Amino acid sequence: MTPTDSAADELQSSINSLKYEVDTLRKKVTLSDLRDQVSDLHNGTLGLPQRIKDLRGRDYDFEKTLESKAEAMAMRWATIRGAVDSQLIQQSTTLQIDMRGIDAQLPQLIANQNNRMIAQPMLAALKTAVDGLDSRVNAAVSAVQNMFDAFEGEYQSLDKHLDEVTWALEQRDEATFRLLPTEGVVMAVKATWAKDGKEDNSDPKGVIFLTDQRLLFEQKQEVATKKILFITTASEMVHKLIFETPVALVEGAVPSKQGMFKNQDFIDLRLGHGAPYPAALFHLDGQDSTGWAALIKRAKEHDLDSDRAVPIDPALVEKVRSAPSKCPSCGGTITQPVMRGQDSITCEFCGAVIRL
Repeated sequence: MTPTDSAADELQSSINSLKYEVDTLRKKVTLSDLRDQVSDLHNGTLGLPQRIKDLRGRDYDFEKTLESKAEAMAMRWATIRGAVDSQLIQQSTTLQIDMRGIDAQLPQLIANQNNRMIAQPMLAALKTAVDGLDSRVNAAVSAVQNMFDAFEGEYQSLDKHLDEVTWALEQRDEATFRLLPTEGVVMAVKATWAKDGKEDNSDPKGVIFLTDQRLLFEQKQEVATKKILFITTASEMVHKLIFETPVALVEGAVPSKQGMFKNQDFIDLRLGHGAPYPAALFHLDGQDSTGWAALIKRAKEHDLDSDRAVPIDPALVEKVRSAPSKCPSCGGTITQPVMRGQDSITCEFCGAVIRL
């Protein structure tokens, strides 16, 4: 290949590359991706009330301000959307006008592609124009996004939270345990119970549930029942409740970040007298342990009761408050916490069943 042939091939390759850039830019100047982003945010915001209504219909009675929060977000978005749409029209109109100049120059370049003396400077000028317009498109996208970035972050946070609540209710519906009357699931998360305080492959995996009255861990995993040369040849689904304690017996819930990159969430529970274990360490999968510690504290302090969308019957609260402090059969002191919805307790000294 002669130097002339090589230069011609290089020029042709550069022209083809520029044609691809122009085709890509032609779509970018319409700001279609940004329009889709705004449309998704609009539909998501307008859909919040129905999602919350669906959760209420599934007996999620906490966070009484959810409805008003969704309504306030819809009102804010209506104002933001008007300004955003106006900017989208203005910016895309200007950018598409600039695009017409590039579209007019490209055929001229192609028509002269066999004449290097003419094509080379035309290519350089057109490349500069394309790069300049591309920069202006990126600047326009950033300017418009800045108008709703904060709102979008708030929406995404609520959207993620509602997804987590929905998943928790799905796990509740599949659970092997029953809730007490008026007891509600606050949150649930995939977790591993590090039974000896240090996680290993033999530890049970499943779902930890927080209700307004209890912490429960349900093992839910495929467990090997037969292996040949360390290869699993048979397995079964293990689905059963293996840990539960009233939140009243949680004396401490310490969150931590572990692992090489400190990105694994653990929560270390310190439990009081009457709990099945003095301590329990859980590795949470996909949720923040600090948030979980805060939720457990709120449940223990009955703060969730005041945050209910559906108030608790005062008679049920009074029933717990007036529960006997001594066993009528043996006189032993009743130290176990009485949970709302219980109809009886068992004396730990004589075994007598005490009706409430």
